This record gives sequence, C-alpha cells and structure tokens, in this order.
Amino acid sequence: MINLPMPSRASAKDDLKKVLVTYEYRGTRGYAASDAEINAILALYNEYDRTPAIPSNSLKGQGLVNALKEAVAHAYLQTYEGRKIPHVREQAFKGVSQCPICGIGKPGELDHFLPQSKYKPLAIYSRNLIPLCHDCNDIKKAKDEEAGGRLFPHAYFDILPDEDFVKAEVDIVDSGLVANFSIDQNVASMPPVLYDRLVYQANTLNLSERFGEEISGVLVSHIVHLHLMFREGAQMVRSFLLTQANVERQTYHRNHWRPVLLQALADHAPFCNGGFATVLPMDPQLLQDMTADTEG
Repeated sequence: MINLPMPSRASAKDDLKKVLVTYEYRGTRGYAASDAEINAILALYNEYDRTPAIPSNSLKGQGLVNALKEAVAHAYLQTYEGRKIPHVREQAFKGVSQCPICGIGKPGELDHFLPQSKYKPLAIYSRNLIPLCHDCNDIKKAKDEEAGGRLFPHAYFDILPDEDFVKAEVDIVDSGLVANFSIDQNVASMPPVLYDRLVYQANTLNLSERFGEEISGVLVSHIVHLHLMFREGAQMVRSFLLTQANVERQTYHRNHWRPVLLQALADHAPFCNGGFATVLPMDPQLLQDMTADTEG
C-alpha cells in the first residue's frame, strides 16, 4: 500500500473541450458543451480536490443536464491509445510498476475512485483515475455498489504514515507456513478515518489471503541461502532475513507485503531455529555438494 504522485490537471479544460463536441456519423452525434457547462464541470473538479473526493450528490452533477453527463462518461473511451486524450491514461500509469494497493499485480486498468456509473462528470478527471491491477480493480468495481459510502484510501489524497502499519503474524502449521496480514491500529500518526479505510480495503480485496498465496514464491527464492546460513546457526538465518527485508524495503516500500513478511520471519524464533527446513526441505546430498563447493 503506497501513495502515488498527484496527477496534474493542467490540461483538464482543454481535455473537456476536445471530447465534448458534436460529430457526424449517421447523423449528428456527441455533445457540444458551452463554456459555462465546461466551467461547471471544472467547478466539480475543484470540489473533488477540496473535500477531497468525498461522495456527494453535487459531485454527481445535479445541476448538469443528463446529455452532458452522459457525454462526459462516454468520453472516457477517448483516454485510450490513438484517441483524443490518451495523455490522461499515460500520465496515470507513468512510473507505476506495481499495483499501489496489493503490490502483486502489474497495473493495467484505471479505477474510477468515485465510480463512473454514479459520478459521470468525473469520468475523465485525472485525479479520480487510479492505476490498479485487474484483480484489485475487478473486486473493487463489484463492491462499489454495496459500499454504502465507505471508501478505500485515496492513492493521491490520503497520505499514508511513514511508519510500519502493515503487520504479519507467521506460524508453522502441518509443515506449512501460515501468514496473516493486518493493519496496525497502534500507529501514532494514523488518523482513525484512514485506519478504517485501510481495514475496509484490506478486507474487501482479501489482501491477507492474496498475500498468503504469494508466499511460496518468495520463500523458494531464498531456500538455498536459508539452509547455508543455518550451518552457522539460527542467528545467521535471522540476520539474512533482516538484511533481505531491508533490501526489499528499498526496492518496494516499507509497507509492501514482501519486506513485512521477511521481517515477521526474522522475528519468528521457531522458523529461524530450523523450522524453515520443515517448510522448505532441501535434498541433503544437494546441500552437502553445495557446501563442499563453497568451502572449496
């Protein structure tokens, strides 16, 4: 879970002018917005930024004619490559290599933070468009109708604390590693509203379960090092895990599930004291051969 840089809205007025026009295709289609109507939409953008992004009837464009609202919603198609305003989409994805919510999938879809179905005037507003992976976007979209006003944290506006607020508890059960991820309520700089949003997001998107499904891939990538380090004792295993956790904090961020998991493993004495070999068994002969190679 990480914040994203605030998108520019410098082109917002020009974008609206480009897409809110009429055209000929088997008759006259589209909608030619007046300057007053475009300014009314820009006023909604201002309200969105000011609140910020709190659902309200006014943000649905109560004073706008339905034809205008439908035209703005339809204009979202113009954000795709080869259309009139592709820079809106390009700006959202620029520099975002992982989904800002789960840190698992690659962001390939834009989520309307306030759903397009209800907030049509915001359909092409850059700050209402969040790059997400398919899984996060698909689940959120399905839950938007039943959210009842509850919100996810906003990747642009809800500034996350620069503290460790994602926690993991690990245990070895039946030769397998079980990990449960949660949001720490005892973070001093965490406003209660933000905590509630983070918990709601984590529960709605089944993040703990989804992180758990990724654990085996992380552990397998460290199996050799863990076995070799253990020849020097449990403390060496713990030191390796702590070092790797620090590396991954730099690579990702402090509340990414990977360094959080590695920190939890380092703090789990049974895992460091040989329990990892139950979860990650290794052929003794292969280990012996590798040890001989390193000693040679």
